[in-house]
Amino acid sequence: YQAILSSRLALLAMKKQCAIFQNQSVVSVVQLILSSHGFTGIDYRLELKDTYPSREFITQWQESDLEFIQRLLADVGIWFRFETYAEHNCDVMVLSDYEQGYAQVADIDNKPPSGTLDGGTESVWDIRLHSAVVVSSIPLIIIKILLNNQFFYGIMLR
Repeated sequence: YQAILSSRLALLAMKKQCAIFQNQSVVSVVQLILSSHGFTGIDYRLELKDTYPSREFITQWQESDLEFIQRLLADVGIWFRFETYAEHNCDVMVLSDYEQGYAQVADIDNKPPSGTLDGGTESVWDIRLHSAVVVSSIPLIIIKILLNNQFFYGIMLR
């Protein structure tokens, strides 16, 4: 079994679709898609320095809503991150287009455990990276063979 924990935004990857948006900006299209998936004002926040003009056409073709908004945002230089909004116990998607929009985090030292008192300071003891290539689909050829008046079926990897 495998459990994957992700934000609610991951649900936008569940189906592919086609759509045409006319005379709208990238930001308004993204807001429209987020609201169509039940995202409200508390679920996302815009921290944008620039203004984004309306486009004559914006086309979504055989893309999931997640792929589509990622492509649109990347095209205009908008990135997003997630924050936890403790007051409402929810995650907030923060969309920004400038470097000051990055969340400030504290520096954490890399100190291997020494067996002595560490004074209660936060530190990273070890960092490991593991990666693996996983096949998501395998093309197959199904073979139907007639031999001695009997059908035999076989599967061959492509």
